[in-house]
Amino acid sequence: MLVIETFVLNFMKMSPVSPSSDGNLIEIHRVYIYIYIHIYIYHQNNKKRKQYRNILIESEM
Repeated sequence: MLVIETFVLNFMKMSPVSPSSDGNLIEIHRVYIYIYIHIYIYHQNNKKRKQYRNILIESEM
């Protein structure tokens, strides 16, 4: 989870804070961060699932 936190912090530093013209940019960044976090969590869960499946298969043999 640390990876995500540093990623988000870096992104926030990069994103412009002036609300007038660059408001859309910040929104886009937020969307990217949201997607990135969900993909990351999904991959972590997939890894755990695969490990669990392997343990089950080994225990049946």
